[in-house]
Amino acid sequence: VSPRNRGPLFFVAAPPEDGKANAALLSFLSDRLGVGVSLAGGSASRDKAVLITGLDADEAIRRLLALEDPA
Repeated sequence: VSPRNRGPLFFVAAPPEDGKANAALLSFLSDRLGVGVSLAGGSASRDKAVLITGLDADEAIRRLLALEDPA
């Protein structure tokens, strides 16, 4: 996890083929945030938009920022 100007940057080990990397990202976010997460855009791009359900925007941002690597 790494911060950047347009939002957090996440790295996954899954290959970017057959939706494996997208599935890994959504699974990671859902597990860590404890709510539903779906892909809202960028399925074939390195830049993704995700829809986080079950949290208000401020709480979603707080939880995402808590995932950042302090190093």
